[in-house]
Amino acid sequence: MGRSTGAEEARTIPPRGHQRYAEALAAGSTGAPGSGSLLEMVARDGDQPAIARASAIARLAPMSSASAGDAIRSALKDPDPLVRRAAVAALDRIEPAQRVEPISWPGW
Repeated sequence: MGRSTGAEEARTIPPRGHQRYAEALAAGSTGAPGSGSLLEMVARDGDQPAIARASAIARLAPMSSASAGDAIRSALKDPDPLVRRAAVAALDRIEPAQRVEPISWPGW
């Protein structure tokens, strides 16, 4: 199979404001390839319910990518307390030496 086109990708990502978390949370729960980017998309999408964003953050915690860390750091400033709590819990699952960067992030 060849590379996907923009039109094919557009069919796989629901329009803004529509539910997009079920596939991401399922993929994150099973560790499916590409689940990190799906979870990050949900975690950063303020149009998704807080419970879905918090669940995405919780599933990002074991992933040790820089972009997962960025999503968790961003969630620390989320207006919803459920999402902020998930971000704090996610930090608790990160090695202590790696926690320093997220909590000393510029702009705090």
